[in-house]
Amino acid sequence: MALSPAMMALVKGAKNRYTRNTSKFVKLKEGKTRVRIVATEEKFWQDLGVHWIKTDLSGKPVAVVGCHDLVKDEACPICAAIDKAMKAATDDDTVKLVKEWTTRKSVLVKAIIRDGADASPDPQILELTPSTFGTIVSMIEEYGSEVDPLSPTEGMDFVITRSGKGLDTRYEPMPALKSQPLTKDQITKAKEINLLEAIEKEFFRGDEQKALNAIGQATGISLAIAPPKRAAGLLTGAVVAEEPEAETPAPRPAPRPAARPAAVVEEVEEAEVVEEKPAPKAVSAGAEFGSDVPDAELDGLLDELDGV
Repeated sequence: MALSPAMMALVKGAKNRYTRNTSKFVKLKEGKTRVRIVATEEKFWQDLGVHWIKTDLSGKPVAVVGCHDLVKDEACPICAAIDKAMKAATDDDTVKLVKEWTTRKSVLVKAIIRDGADASPDPQILELTPSTFGTIVSMIEEYGSEVDPLSPTEGMDFVITRSGKGLDTRYEPMPALKSQPLTKDQITKAKEINLLEAIEKEFFRGDEQKALNAIGQATGISLAIAPPKRAAGLLTGAVVAEEPEAETPAPRPAPRPAARPAAVVEEVEEAEVVEEKPAPKAVSAGAEFGSDVPDAELDGLLDELDGV
């Protein structure tokens, strides 16, 4: 005998409450969903960008990595690799595959989901499409001259209707006619949620090299990871040189002319320090990052200094 409707509803609610992974983000389901945005910071949203990397158009992703550029405002090694792969693509299928890797953008907010399968009295992280969030922000601006739509006590809920499938999916937000105030407990729990930390936990788990390996396998290009500040340059073929850690030996001073006055000798010595020739760059355009200076080049430098 099947569960009664009342028991089925109770079990479903318990499943949603106790099996939800807090590192996951809630996405709107088909139909109408009533939500209340909880703004515990002045900037109450966080941009999310994700690269879904697969080696075949019909295959599953082999690596899912956050976009450093969109999320952290720093050079993204995956974006740089995608640019290089697109330039090297020679057929339509490869171009389509590379386009699949580009950043998928969305916006995260803290919210109370009032109804539907994900309903909970506790605040959750709600993931919205950029256009949906843009519409909500426009409504907040429109009503903002009369009331604070984000106020915990006097603010408003939004009813968002999702319809359509696939590329034809549409989201239509509307202000709710009546809204319940947020409780102190809900506000306290929302303050404990850090949107950026949640993104890092979910999409910045050190899988960048795995993603680069997959991109190289699918396109045949050579890629290597580097720290964020140098990633873009290395992946596009540029080589970045760094200051050597070892101290550069001081140049050998020229012998003093015996007949010259002391004042003239001091001027010559001071000029020698100013005109000190810089050490040659340790990296060339085709060299591997961090390679040593060739012995022959170093000997030539010492001979030049000896002849000064």
